[in-house]
Amino acid sequence: MIFNVRDYGCRADGVSVDSPAIQAAIDDCAKAGGGRVLIPAGNYLVGKMVLKDHVTVEIAEGAYLTASLNREDYPASPGFAGSLYNQGVIIPGDDRSKRVALFYAGSAKNIAIIGRGTIDGNDKGFLVKNAYPTADAPRSISRDQNRDRYWASGPDFKFRIMTLFFEDCEDVVIDGINLRSNSCYSVQMRSSTQIRISNVTIRNYVLSDNADGLHFSSCTDVRITNCDLECGDDCIAIDTNDMRPARHYVIQNCTFVSRNNCFRIFTNLAPEDEKRRLVGYGYVSDIAISNCVVKDASSFVYINADCGDIRRVSVTNACGKIIRQGTTFLITAHNAKVRQVTFSNWNFSSRGVGYIYANRPNSICGVKLLDLDIEVNPSTQLYGNGVYMPAAPNGRPSYWFSHYMPYFLQMVEAEDVLVRDLRVRWGETDIHDIAEMEGPSSWPAPLSKEPHWPAIWAERIRNLTLDSVDADAFGGHPCTVRLDFVKGAKLHGCSFGAEAVSADENCADVRL
Repeated sequence: MIFNVRDYGCRADGVSVDSPAIQAAIDDCAKAGGGRVLIPAGNYLVGKMVLKDHVTVEIAEGAYLTASLNREDYPASPGFAGSLYNQGVIIPGDDRSKRVALFYAGSAKNIAIIGRGTIDGNDKGFLVKNAYPTADAPRSISRDQNRDRYWASGPDFKFRIMTLFFEDCEDVVIDGINLRSNSCYSVQMRSSTQIRISNVTIRNYVLSDNADGLHFSSCTDVRITNCDLECGDDCIAIDTNDMRPARHYVIQNCTFVSRNNCFRIFTNLAPEDEKRRLVGYGYVSDIAISNCVVKDASSFVYINADCGDIRRVSVTNACGKIIRQGTTFLITAHNAKVRQVTFSNWNFSSRGVGYIYANRPNSICGVKLLDLDIEVNPSTQLYGNGVYMPAAPNGRPSYWFSHYMPYFLQMVEAEDVLVRDLRVRWGETDIHDIAEMEGPSSWPAPLSKEPHWPAIWAERIRNLTLDSVDADAFGGHPCTVRLDFVKGAKLHGCSFGAEAVSADENCADVRL
């Protein structure tokens, strides 16, 4: 059956609040055993609407839904049993129990939002503008990118809306819709399964805080295809923030623009102790990503295990530009494990090659970097020419880790690492002011303010294989590959000889 919202009193004039009428259509559809709720062309001002079992909402082409700025249009909804959202960290403040979203679903089955229409989150009405001084802001935090940035701060920080927020749902379809100008997550899924998202376009303001694209917490059996995402934060995030595993993801044929990461795969939302106590141990596994294009971002893939376990991640066939002071990939572990990660067939223009870091042995194991072609265009940043970024005082990497990565491929504390068919080319540089770089006083100074570095720097690696690496050091650095405390290094078919490898005196096993 089709339930047309116009039959329920929707005015579609962009002034009257139409969400109560749309909700009435959804309720009747559910009572009838399911069907389709049609939102035809028109301008709709809406607050919160709750989806129910076996209901498909079709937002037709020409239909434009805009989020109301009135708090009263977002009534409270009970969460599913055991939900962590009331203790969550997405929207701090007294409004958590409202599940603040335009479309909310809790413990629903067989639900869908489809169509070619548009949902506008009305972001500027919820966020506070905070422009950095363009002349005085330090280069390391990218003053040009932070100009005219919108933050989730100020008196209304407690009240920001997500566009779609589904908890404990099963059999979810989102297809064809356009999401834009979201003040918080565009799509947030928690503890849900059998999710299919396709042909979705997201256009958020790139300098808007927390304007994520698709965010999944403790979700399983997810398929994402043919999406075009432009976000002020992570485009696609996968975590275990509902104390349940996250596993079985297939992501294909997507394009990205992000101020931060295209993909962020992690066990905890962020490194603060409070969140760590809330979430506990997390397990993420079996993620296959392929055929993606990056228009601009700070990193392509960021894998971060914090007191958890991430394994079996494959990312293949990718190309594009990473030009927001970042690097193509990061793999980090803090008191955690990362296993069986493969990146293959990449072609990127980037600010850096990549980064692997763990705080203790036996944390990162089985990383394969296969057929990567990276053109590096160095631009002045705090740690680009020296040491890896230090951990925060509590020992964990900062959330903004990806903005301070080295220009070269750096690996610290890992084992069984294979690098095969890697090509590193040095492109255009913007490092004329690198000697002027100053970071926070609590951080160590860069290793050198002179613009030179190796192509690969490995430290405390066990069983490292470099096979068919074509690279050169930058700026007269004495070695193409620097090995410190590396055990079991093997080099085959590389474009540089023994004189291009620097081995620490404790590295007894370097075979060319």
